[in-house]
Amino acid sequence: FDINLNFILNEIIKINSCISRGINCYPLFIIVRVFNTKDKGKVIGGTLIQGCLEKRLTVEIKPGISENSLLKNKKILTKIIEMKDNDIALNYVVPGGLVGILTEMDKQSNFNNDFIGRFLGIPGKMPESYTKILVKYRMFRCFEKNIDHRLDSQQTDWNTIIVTINSANVTGFIKKMNKKYLLIILNDQTCILRDQKIVISRKIKDNWSLMAWGEFIRGG
Repeated sequence: FDINLNFILNEIIKINSCISRGINCYPLFIIVRVFNTKDKGKVIGGTLIQGCLEKRLTVEIKPGISENSLLKNKKILTKIIEMKDNDIALNYVVPGGLVGILTEMDKQSNFNNDFIGRFLGIPGKMPESYTKILVKYRMFRCFEKNIDHRLDSQQTDWNTIIVTINSANVTGFIKKMNKKYLLIILNDQTCILRDQKIVISRKIKDNWSLMAWGEFIRGG
């Protein structure tokens, strides 16, 4: 069963070669889940993709949270109280693996699910957030004929789509498209890194289906 394993490993390395995990970079932590403790603050679970995090560090969660879609997203700052890998307490964290970060955020706030897919990092050193993104895409085979028909008929007013970015599912719609690029309007601010991979889903009858995948080019 070990036939061609070396070739498989080489291909996996090629796919992930664009991921930067430089410890000397500013830290970027992707939030996967958030939950409350009984007697302390909120715990943020996720993975560090670059840089280094330390205890007592003041960090920002971006994009912020808004209670009203008409209001600007509120900036969220907090401090790291402790960090753990399972039951092992950590003084600092380097990229790779999943960790839990206990913060000073008020555990009474009800924004836990809204934090999923956001970045945690150093204030002022975070990626930009966007509501309009240009994506270089590739369509899954079962949608290719549908796309050709829409391009020929110049139909670009698609129904709601879901864009999966980091660990977040963000709703939006396709504003413009050609055979290479999609211009997508998102319903919520989202932080994205240049060349980051995203996945696009569309509702077919009562089910969501994977429609395309691609790379983020630029945003606005």
